[in-house]
Amino acid sequence: MVSSISGAGATWGSSASASNVYGTSSGDIAAQIWLGTVGASPTRTITVTVSRSLTSSTIAVANAAEWSGLSSTQDQVVQTQTGSNSGPTGTGTTGTLAQANELAVASVVAQSTASGSPVQSSPKNGFTLFDGGGVAAGSEYASNGYLYYINTSGTTGLSTGDSLGGYSNWAACIVTFK
Repeated sequence: MVSSISGAGATWGSSASASNVYGTSSGDIAAQIWLGTVGASPTRTITVTVSRSLTSSTIAVANAAEWSGLSSTQDQVVQTQTGSNSGPTGTGTTGTLAQANELAVASVVAQSTASGSPVQSSPKNGFTLFDGGGVAAGSEYASNGYLYYINTSGTTGLSTGDSLGGYSNWAACIVTFK
């Protein structure tokens, strides 16, 4: 799990988190979304600190994106979901949104011991996939799907996921911002 983020001239805070512990406490996956509000002196570098030591059998993936025009007082509608056995993965559905034209950001993380590098490629419900590539460490394979969607059609709840098969465990979260 990410314990802190610093840099970019921003004030950082965790917006959503979902974790799925399987087997022993050393076998866990986490999907997290953090928000950094940039101040008057932005920079290009961020530092992500994780809460445990990374080894050759540990997988950690971070994605960073910049969005302009978000309100400094966020309307965060958070939903988290976890599961086991093969897909599909899913975030669950948010509650009613406060307005149209909100940005929804989701993180879907899946883990497998199956051979090969998993890839997320088919997000549901109109979401766009920023990064869904797979990584391997030892006998573990993981995919971190980072998705976004701009809701232009009103205030209904939103959800996403991917039609993945062969996964042992997954965690997902979704947040909306004005």
